[in-house]
Amino acid sequence: MKKNYIIWITILLVLSVFANAAAQDDTVSAVPEEFKGVWVCGRAEIQMIREDSGYLGVITWPASYAEHVTWQYTLLYDPEAGCLSDSGTGVKSTTVFADDGEEESYTENYTDGAARFRISDTGMLLWEDLKEDAGKDMEFEKADFTGLFPTKEELVENYFHVIGGYHQGTAGASLAAAKAAYQAYGFAFEHQLWNADIPALRKAILEAWESMTDAEQKVFDANFIDEVRLIDSCLNDWEPMEGVFADAGVSSMMGELLKDTGARVSWATLVSHTLTLGNTEGD
Repeated sequence: MKKNYIIWITILLVLSVFANAAAQDDTVSAVPEEFKGVWVCGRAEIQMIREDSGYLGVITWPASYAEHVTWQYTLLYDPEAGCLSDSGTGVKSTTVFADDGEEESYTENYTDGAARFRISDTGMLLWEDLKEDAGKDMEFEKADFTGLFPTKEELVENYFHVIGGYHQGTAGASLAAAKAAYQAYGFAFEHQLWNADIPALRKAILEAWESMTDAEQKVFDANFIDEVRLIDSCLNDWEPMEGVFADAGVSSMMGELLKDTGARVSWATLVSHTLTLGNTEGD
């Protein structure tokens, strides 16, 4: 696989889902990492997802089992104030679910939300909602997701063997590819790889790869880029792709995953560090 990684990187550059992989400048690198992660307060949860120029902040607050309210902010770091802020592009939405868990309705409440986030002296994340004051008196504690980190064995079984679990050109290969795409994409999200310890992740991926036989590696190599392209197509335009996933029996589940920014970044993280296994720096 190491000898193929340069070709894969070239292909990666043309896939829009990984456009954010561009090198960061000095301003970006100065953005503090301590905001990154999942923060909780009661039923409310904040995902702080590191992006090129700052963070994507996603707040999910279940009003009930059937109704979830979400705020999404594009956040830039203000070094003078020591906080992350969105000056007016925040989106608030409300999703209502039916008894079977399927989405029943989606309402975009507004698209001009503003907010600030800072970490208190006690290490709590504070959310200042400048539009509705929804985060008043709330203190969010950082969640510990270390137990979610994938082991070498899990990477082999639920990632490498999943993508390398079928042969192209055989009967049912397209359905197997769709099912594998759902399983691998879901695996990345399940392990919250957007929040991963990157050196540890790279080490685990390399150890998993090297534990496989030449034959297993060869089938993975044959399928991998097609799987990346398939998921990229789903992210770009899900509607024309939905049919094959429905035939594979995973349409509803894949459709839900595609809506989650954390899932997208988790998958991008897993793929980019698979592609660069031959480069110890991960570039």
